[in-house]
Amino acid sequence: MLPTTSIYGSCVARDTAALKSGAWKIANYTARQSMISASAGRASVDGSVELDSPFQTRMVEADIAGNALEAVRASASKSDIILVDIMDERLGVYAIGDAFITKTWELEKSGLLAQQSPEPKHIDFGTEEHFELWRAAAERAVEAIRSTGLPAVVLAPPLADHDLDGDALDYMGASVESWNQRFDRYYTALEQLGLTVLRPPSTLAVADKAHQWGLAPFHYAPAMYEWFTAEIERVIAQHRALRA
Repeated sequence: MLPTTSIYGSCVARDTAALKSGAWKIANYTARQSMISASAGRASVDGSVELDSPFQTRMVEADIAGNALEAVRASASKSDIILVDIMDERLGVYAIGDAFITKTWELEKSGLLAQQSPEPKHIDFGTEEHFELWRAAAERAVEAIRSTGLPAVVLAPPLADHDLDGDALDYMGASVESWNQRFDRYYTALEQLGLTVLRPPSTLAVADKAHQWGLAPFHYAPAMYEWFTAEIERVIAQHRALRA
């Protein structure tokens, strides 16, 4: 039986699953949605999303609805494992009333922010304000994930500070090391909440200029995704053995 995954994450989980195209099925893929947004419910926004891509439109509208956890629960009966990655958290969130929306490139492009009054407040990833909001949201997210009864793993790769050619990388004007330091306490919090966090060897954190989505510190060479797929298949096999 082919494994079926439910993905709540971003490009890391998506690209890992893509490596097993034809060997894995995907029951759900929810991206571009911070745990803060997903746990806060629907945000009340003025105006409409205006994007050319139907996928991007769906992702922004789903983020406004805050429906990631609902999607995970709805796909549980068709899934063998839940893949979580929090790379999209790097973008921070906007506060809108009592709710939040994720600061994504698609949101910025949609023109929706300009339609809000007053201007939404941006809360930066890695700040104490963001971490405290996220930590409370993660408790609710982990509770929802564990309620499915499925195994769940968090993909936690360090960002790459160089590519396959040895060329150095930074990201958004900051060092990769500083980004990895910011991410570490988020991953540690998920471990403390009881999720299995897959931390690959740092030697695999190498970016690939030939990656289909372009060069970035989180667009890795194939060895990273191969490591993740082996670990995920091991977890699925263990879970199936326990249920046999």
